[in-house]
Amino acid sequence: MLSDRPAWTRAVALVGATAATEAVVLRVSSGLAVPGPDLVALVAVGAIMVGGIVLAAAHSERAGAVMAGLPTTLAAMAVSVPVVMDFPGAGPFVGVLVLLSAVLGLRTALRAVPRWLGPRAAIASLLAMVGLTWAVEILSQGHSPQPWQAAGLGAGAVLLLGLGRWAGLAIPLVLIGGPSPEERWTADGPVPDGPDVVLLTVDTLRADHAANMEVVARIASDGVVLEGQAASPWTLPSMATLMTGLEPHHHGAGRDAGGAFHGLAPEIPTLAATLAAAGWDTAATIENPFVGSAFGVPRGFARVREIGPLPFALPKQPLSDRSRLWEASLASLLGMLPPLPDGADRHVADVADFLARRRDRPLLLWVHLVEPHLPYHHAIDLDIGLGRRLALATLVRQAEDQPPPENLAELRLAYDHEVQVADRALCAVLDLLGPPPARGRIVVFTADHGEEFGEHEGWEHGHSMFQELLAVPLVIGGIEGVEPGRAGLVDVAPTVLAAVGLAGQDLDGRDLAGGPTTVIRSSAPLYGPVDLRAVLAGDRKAIGSGEGITAYDLRADPGEQRPVRVDPILEALLPPPYAPTGAAEDVDPATRARLRSLGYVDD
Repeated sequence: MLSDRPAWTRAVALVGATAATEAVVLRVSSGLAVPGPDLVALVAVGAIMVGGIVLAAAHSERAGAVMAGLPTTLAAMAVSVPVVMDFPGAGPFVGVLVLLSAVLGLRTALRAVPRWLGPRAAIASLLAMVGLTWAVEILSQGHSPQPWQAAGLGAGAVLLLGLGRWAGLAIPLVLIGGPSPEERWTADGPVPDGPDVVLLTVDTLRADHAANMEVVARIASDGVVLEGQAASPWTLPSMATLMTGLEPHHHGAGRDAGGAFHGLAPEIPTLAATLAAAGWDTAATIENPFVGSAFGVPRGFARVREIGPLPFALPKQPLSDRSRLWEASLASLLGMLPPLPDGADRHVADVADFLARRRDRPLLLWVHLVEPHLPYHHAIDLDIGLGRRLALATLVRQAEDQPPPENLAELRLAYDHEVQVADRALCAVLDLLGPPPARGRIVVFTADHGEEFGEHEGWEHGHSMFQELLAVPLVIGGIEGVEPGRAGLVDVAPTVLAAVGLAGQDLDGRDLAGGPTTVIRSSAPLYGPVDLRAVLAGDRKAIGSGEGITAYDLRADPGEQRPVRVDPILEALLPPPYAPTGAAEDVDPATRARLRSLGYVDD
């Protein structure tokens, strides 16, 4: 499937298809004899235009929606050149076409692609269509059309973009096989007298960059801010710990020394499964395949919506991934429905839908956003100028390389912008939830891990146990007795279960209502030695592997730049090395494609 190929392969294939379609349509359907040199020039015009769109959308897979429809659009435009030029009474016809295109064409351009091009660039694309039409006419007819003719044809081409958008929707829906299965609540039996539980998690969110988020202040107004510590420097083992209250060496989810991924074993109970068995309704809207069903993390949730890139990045229309083909295609063709929310906004829409369908039962709701994770899809909204935008796109596309120090500021800027996008979405979720119900509400806000921006000569995450990767925000509201202090993600499930009256499981974490945690352990790296692990006891921290042990005093050296003598007592507290507990996961092609889009796997 084309959408599973590398970005450059897709770009080359689509540019070639577009150029070839133009040439074939001009020669065959119109009977035009295009000389060889002019044909080369014509192909070059089409390739430059498509290449420009690829460049403008270098940061985003949304480009696929337009590229999938471009061959259809340009083919129809090429056919229209001789037809309109030779049509009797072409003037009035073109005049009507211009009026229709002014309404429908600009509406399509400005509403369908506002983020990856923006209004000004969308209008520029309209003008580019006019110019391309003019070039086609010059090459095919041997003379220059009148400006009003070129304008009419170009506007008509934009009108035909609606057909291209239909093609970009219909083809992927055929490939992915129709609507998703119908969701339903599964809890039954007596209704428990317990509170709602809301888990708000953000991927790749550092504690220091989360400190000024509005969602932190809102939850803390009725709760407490703690110093959170992740169980691992990457998503799968850390979120598995959050959902089970077990450390990675006990739950087994992670990546082994051979590079194979291991999910959460079916016999390990999760927070959601425990609450569902006790009568809670459960719903999750999540992003990042490592927290998805393929790895067992959302086990126990009755309604799970996993957001990820679909083939060709479907045009954003409601029901496009949950309706019959003809319904979604007709909606896209006619533009009758507003665009489907994308990214964080789509999670908010899912929450609104869950709440509209909820029953008179306590609800466990989990929202996992991925905005601060590369490739920073919302960076296009930054007003930083073309030069800096292109530099940022280049850095993001070359994520496997260590960026130069002078470029880290660009990455931090984009990262902070994504944090703001996530903040707005989570505040919107709190707005939808409204005041706590009579039964009460527990709210937990945290992250799976942080992100490095050169503090230890690296960037991204998964490769070390320093605090830029392990220190995460942790805010808990609605539970009496929780005091400020340090706490691990391993403590979240035990604390919630105790608060709802379901304590008693043998877990590695502890109930934070009994006081802050004194020892927090982390392990299971994504890259590097599989036995890399860390322990934090008060302000003392040790990082160890088969290559040795290093210790730090975080009070005197919060940046972990000056190692101190290793305390044997602290060394003894290091967790066992990570080891998987089950067979490696057979990652399906769709999940693998999503992991590739986040930079976790190669082709």
